[in-house]
Amino acid sequence: MPPEKTGNLTEFEKGQMVALKEKSLSFSEIGKILSRPKSTVLSFYNRFQKRGDVKNLPMPGRHKMIDTRTHRRLVRESKKARHLPLSELRNEVAPHASVKTIKRPLASVNIKKWRARKRAFLKDKHAVKRLAWAKKYKDWTQEDFEGVIFSDECMVEKFKDPKGIWVFRTPEEKWHKDCIHRVTKGPGINLMVWACIWGKNKGPLIPIFDKSVNRFVYIGVLEDGLVDVWQEVEDTVGDPIFQQDGAKIHTARDTMAWFAGNNIQIMEWPPNSPDLNPIEHCWKRLKEKLYQRFPNIHKTKGGPDTVRRCLAEPLDVVWTQDIEGHFLESLWESMPRRVAAILDAKGWYTKY
Repeated sequence: MPPEKTGNLTEFEKGQMVALKEKSLSFSEIGKILSRPKSTVLSFYNRFQKRGDVKNLPMPGRHKMIDTRTHRRLVRESKKARHLPLSELRNEVAPHASVKTIKRPLASVNIKKWRARKRAFLKDKHAVKRLAWAKKYKDWTQEDFEGVIFSDECMVEKFKDPKGIWVFRTPEEKWHKDCIHRVTKGPGINLMVWACIWGKNKGPLIPIFDKSVNRFVYIGVLEDGLVDVWQEVEDTVGDPIFQQDGAKIHTARDTMAWFAGNNIQIMEWPPNSPDLNPIEHCWKRLKEKLYQRFPNIHKTKGGPDTVRRCLAEPLDVVWTQDIEGHFLESLWESMPRRVAAILDAKGWYTKY
């Protein structure tokens, strides 16, 4: 008689054992045929009777370091403190796990660290006014917006390398107010420029060399950059309306008197709403093309006045050649969608 085998039964032996048992053989007899101990055959057959299957159950595997309760708390805390670094979230919720380990349960519900989008700071009162503006213009078509002259100032630095902020969020929470990097205006600007656009057209780019920009400087800019544009829009489209933000120099008594004296109608504009103004995309392209066309612009030497005047010429080249009609037309045509986005966001942040 051959020596008895050790180890688990093979799949073939399991099937053979069941077939032999159906022939009313005893466990001892089956063990001799298979060269297996009687106890092994008996133990397996009892399991087979309970499960009705010859296959082994899967191994339980490694113990999970993040249980269901900790999983739920990770998700909850990541949404309560979206700016919290991963290491601090780990220390607070699951100090026994690694940073890599806590990423997995967050990823299972589509949460990971994303760079926070930069947007103007909004408060509840701003959202209310933005929503009211959107309701006022919700029925305007692309043709209605063609006569709107959108304007703005832009501050151009000779070189800038912004750093991003990271937050916890899902892809759907991209524009959630807690996931936005709220940007405020600051110093360090080399040259301010002003311009306006309407439909698929643009006005001149006006550099502002004054160190302090007050209402009288602004009125001078309007005389240089807006008067002819207003007349052109009135002649071609009819019934123009001028858009500007609510900066103090824009709404000063002298400025408003100038508008009245020139019969220029002003569009009421909600605060902190650059996402509603399509010219903002022109500024982004202007800066990108400036650094592409003039990669050594950051090496400009001299004091502030010299740098500003050195920037003016290449900026005018880029504005004239790279801010094209089809690009401006796409911005103008986006206005009804911008209004709809504000309505959907109930006055809060949008993708624009």
